[in-house]
Amino acid sequence: MKTSLRYKLVLLARRLGAKFDGSNDPNVIEMLREIKELGGLQFSIEHAPDGNWLAKSTNVDGILTGGDARDDVNGLIKDAVFTYYGIAPKYCSDTLIRLSGESKVIRQEVLAAA
Repeated sequence: MKTSLRYKLVLLARRLGAKFDGSNDPNVIEMLREIKELGGLQFSIEHAPDGNWLAKSTNVDGILTGGDARDDVNGLIKDAVFTYYGIAPKYCSDTLIRLSGESKVIRQEVLAAA
């Protein structure tokens, strides 16, 4: 989603001062409820010798993302979660879901490649 024109237009609108509040959006509410019921999302991340990586949710089938050494792993994981739950680009704020140690947690497990 972060590579879509729609998402990039939303980022531009935010930079120009637009505020989008997804707290009343049914998809955001449902996503947060499901994540809370699961006790957070868990991911395994496999790294290849060439720097490519693959992150796959271990407790929700269908959340999958990947990239190379230059990519923001956390950002792409969050993007995959938003895409999976069908969140509109204007409500895709990285502050909605947070990684380990923050108040709204997506647990992250890192496994060494074999």
